[in-house]
Amino acid sequence: MCPGDVYHSTIDGVTVRTSDGVHFPLSAWPVIDPALYPVLAKAGQEAPDNAPKS
Repeated sequence: MCPGDVYHSTIDGVTVRTSDGVHFPLSAWPVIDPALYPVLAKAGQEAPDNAPKS
């Protein structure tokens, strides 16, 4: 989730990591969503029919 595969705590002035350095704060979603959503949507479409349901 970091540009150029280099860790960043901020992107375009928006804090995109919490103090633990791993999780995303809610304020980061406008920056993260455009990059992450297509990946998750594709993964969901490719999931096998017998994948566990939550």
